[in-house]
Amino acid sequence: MNTAKTVRFAKIGYMLISAVFCVMGVFLLCYRKVSAAALTNVCGGLLLVCGAVKLTGYFSKDIYQLAFQFDFAMGLFAAVIGIFMLAKEGGSPRRFEQLFGILTLTDGLLKLQTAADAKRFGIKPWWLIGSFALLASGVGVLLVFYPAVRTENMTLAAGAAFLLDGALNLSIAVCAVKGGKPNRAANFHTRQAYMIEEGLCGKGMEEK
Repeated sequence: MNTAKTVRFAKIGYMLISAVFCVMGVFLLCYRKVSAAALTNVCGGLLLVCGAVKLTGYFSKDIYQLAFQFDFAMGLFAAVIGIFMLAKEGGSPRRFEQLFGILTLTDGLLKLQTAADAKRFGIKPWWLIGSFALLASGVGVLLVFYPAVRTENMTLAAGAAFLLDGALNLSIAVCAVKGGKPNRAANFHTRQAYMIEEGLCGKGMEEK
């Protein structure tokens, strides 16, 4: 599979799992009578799939190399938490809620850097990524430090986290993933090298 097809495949997968997160978030917000065991299984399964999608995105080579830059670690983290939730179905729901909160908080904070990088790249909707990242980080903080006691409140918190994290990753997939034909930027191992090279070229043109 060539680079363009790999990026397209990763982008579609990213958008699909993000859309599933959003739908699950809306469902949990509207229908709170879900048992703790069912909620744990659903979260675990979705996180496992999400981890696989993030790892696929990391190993694709999109031109900007913004959306997937942290997804090796985040993909493994999500997969490990997902497996843990599925394996420990009878465990403490509050502990699972805090683990999910740590994941949401970490993803939100890392995506704040993605938004800042997108602004430097001249991607106009960078503010949309930053806004969702802030909201997701806020929900992550609440899940970590103020875990719910009642199952209904736990479902509400999980729904908000799913919705915001899904919207965050969907906005990144739409705004910051660029496939297409391989160009000069794809020949660099890092986007930092590309930015440095572009800066040098710009300086040389000004001198002329």
